[in-house]
Amino acid sequence: MPTATPFSFFGRGNGFDVCIGETPLNFGSSTGSNTEMFTTLAGVNSNNPVATQDQIDESLRLAYNLVYNTYQLLGSSFSNRTGSGDSWNGTINDIVLKKSSDDYGNNAINPSQPIDRCCEVNASSNIYNGDFDLNIRSRASASLPSSIGFLTHNGQKNGNLIGYSVFSPFFSPICFFSGNRSASATTSVSLTTTSANYQGSQDPTGELKNAFVELNGMHFICTAQADPGRSGDVINSRTLDPSNLLAQCDLSFTSSSGTANLSSRCEITGIEFYTYN
Repeated sequence: MPTATPFSFFGRGNGFDVCIGETPLNFGSSTGSNTEMFTTLAGVNSNNPVATQDQIDESLRLAYNLVYNTYQLLGSSFSNRTGSGDSWNGTINDIVLKKSSDDYGNNAINPSQPIDRCCEVNASSNIYNGDFDLNIRSRASASLPSSIGFLTHNGQKNGNLIGYSVFSPFFSPICFFSGNRSASATTSVSLTTTSANYQGSQDPTGELKNAFVELNGMHFICTAQADPGRSGDVINSRTLDPSNLLAQCDLSFTSSSGTANLSSRCEITGIEFYTYN
């Protein structure tokens, strides 16, 4: 475990230079819609939206831990092509959070420390991002906002509080691994706390599945996706397993130059946090 530098801050009572934001549920559609998913970090979600005070308190503790103390998101993205035409083979492992989204690679030369996320040091618009792109075929990224939001239900801003979460930003993934980008057999796996995708199952074409998951004691929505392939592609295997934070696809296709095989496998395995002396 990496060790962080202890610090004190003076903010608006929350350690940030903005107040905690409010997010009414049933966002983007009519009240009562079942096409949306949400979860607090303590696990109160759209399937079970009634929260105890202990669950509300725990979700706030987890939100502060996630925003301030995350060191890296653990996982991998594998991309491969063999046969006719171009070939590539590469794997990206893990994402260390950096001070700047322009700081590519994952060698942790300049990782974001908890003190960098304090309102006295950085503006609330700054995110802490680790991003790597391998020949435009594989990508891994993560971003945490320097703010926390609370969730209310019944689609009302003055609805009952059910707990706290983070949004980075709204609907965007907290963590994202993708393979074979701009090619067939593209897969991705991501973590969010709110989703407008099809609740609890998969889309009608079978190319997307999502599930509520628990990772390092925190609750998220995992979305696993794979492209449908193109006309003439042969899907040799495809696995979308959001409960285990995994997406995998293998396919082949034949062109005038011969047969090509493409594979992609993405997964998320954990979160590593800073500790303090």
